[in-house]
Amino acid sequence: MWPWGIGIEFCLIYFGAELLVHSEHLSTADAGAALSAFYAGLLVGRLIGGRLTRRPGRAAPLVLASLAVVTAGFAVLWLVPVLVLALIGLLVTGVGVANLYPLSSALALATAPGHADIANARMQLLGGVVSLGAPLILGALADVVGLRDAFAVEPLLIVVSVVALRAGLSSRHR
Repeated sequence: MWPWGIGIEFCLIYFGAELLVHSEHLSTADAGAALSAFYAGLLVGRLIGGRLTRRPGRAAPLVLASLAVVTAGFAVLWLVPVLVLALIGLLVTGVGVANLYPLSSALALATAPGHADIANARMQLLGGVVSLGAPLILGALADVVGLRDAFAVEPLLIVVSVVALRAGLSSRHR
């Protein structure tokens, strides 16, 4: 599940302001400032996540809950053409995205006892590829179908994240 959450985050980081320019008709400067709602959500999400993860065994349910929060927030941002709601959607999406990286990294490293260094190196490599590749795919799609429609990459990344999480958990229990 781990790298797909990075794709969700970086697509919004790279193209979130441009989406606000196109869908909410903000100036580039205002859209850039409005994107701070996403970063505020990241901060709030990390603070909440830090409290919720104090007991072991909560990572997988919290990743799933985070993906649900991302889905709800992004749906509002993407589908509701009202600026205030789009900003709330950005904030909520940030809250959800905030814990995807640390929690899914912990889950992935837990599957490699004694080989955490190798697992971490592979995760970082794949994370780098996804953080560059997902926005590149979104941008290439935007050239063909328009930015708003190209953001369909985000729900796809969410679905892939859920499937990968479920697959990882089921293989861990075998």
